[in-house]
Amino acid sequence: MKHEQLSFVVARWLARHIVIPLLVRMQVRGLEHVPRSGAFIAAANHSSMLDIPLMMALLPRRPSIMGRRDLWEKPLLPLMLNWGDAVPVNRGGADRAALRAADDKLSKGIPFGIFPEGTRTRTGALGSAKAGVGMIALRAKVPVVPIAFIGTQNILRGRRLHFFPRPRVAMIIGPPIEPEELAQAGRPDAAAELIMRRIAALLPAEARGIYADLATAGSTSGQEDVNV
Repeated sequence: MKHEQLSFVVARWLARHIVIPLLVRMQVRGLEHVPRSGAFIAAANHSSMLDIPLMMALLPRRPSIMGRRDLWEKPLLPLMLNWGDAVPVNRGGADRAALRAADDKLSKGIPFGIFPEGTRTRTGALGSAKAGVGMIALRAKVPVVPIAFIGTQNILRGRRLHFFPRPRVAMIIGPPIEPEELAQAGRPDAAAELIMRRIAALLPAEARGIYADLATAGSTSGQEDVNV
């Protein structure tokens, strides 16, 4: 099966045990929250292009990532994206083909990764969620695993990588949001807000952006504040 090709398994081992430890001081918490079987949606904040390979390498089960279509126009990136079984999506409106692709992956039990903001933030603070993640979650009726990346915006600034001294980076995984709780939200935009609140609750206060008040008042994740 393409999603489980041997070349990726080998590359993931090398990334986890050699490449990532050489480049950054990586902290990963909450791996026990990742479902061991069945489909789920991994939903994360997005402040660096490095969030994508980190999600693919560090989750116990690699998700098929949704990425904006213009990434396929950049040098070398299409090779990595196609190898990783990524799904292109058009920005700025509902992309029915991308939604069908997400439905197809999840219906086959393949985890699916998405960045609800739809684009990277330049400051490292959360931006507003797009309704797409809520729509996919409500249609698929699978758990949504909230993920917070902390410090990745400090690695790639502009067009330059900064690996010296090794920056501190964290990937914090929260408890899954079950389909029944998402269904109570009703509408895709409300489900997306719920997902973003759970992501915000995993971030340090200064990184919660427009979800700062929601995270403080509405979080039920049980995660303490994290600083890296």
